[in-house]
Amino acid sequence: MTGVFELLQMHKYRLLYFIWFRGKVKDEPGLKAKLARLFGYKSDGHFYVDWDFLFENGFLVSEGGYIVATDKAQKQFSFLTLIKIMQWLSLVIAVALILFITASDLHWNPPLLVLDSNLVIAVSAGFLIATAYVSHRVYNNFVPAIPSKEELRDSMA
Repeated sequence: MTGVFELLQMHKYRLLYFIWFRGKVKDEPGLKAKLARLFGYKSDGHFYVDWDFLFENGFLVSEGGYIVATDKAQKQFSFLTLIKIMQWLSLVIAVALILFITASDLHWNPPLLVLDSNLVIAVSAGFLIATAYVSHRVYNNFVPAIPSKEELRDSMA
């Protein structure tokens, strides 16, 4: 049984993520050969099986001289987008809490609260920073590996 990580690192999902991440790729002569080489396909046959799969299942379409990822393709990576949003939201709220503690002269301690309210806020901020860090690690572990800018420039030139 293939896990999610292994599934997302398969050639076809890396290729789909690459096109989705870029928004569109110009459909020009030699594009398929360049993409096959760029993503390390062992043969043209393997590339064309994946290429046809992505088109036949509605993940990619050809529009106006470009290969474009569809909404169906975006849904394949929506959990990655959610993780990234959670990371940034946790970080922003944590920073706001830290700024609140440092900028506030309010020393309000309700009688029923045993702990200092600033301590509770500081612990919450720490928890949110930890959540942002874990979200970042999860995102980086699951995002399909795409070629670096240098590899892309060399291959697509």
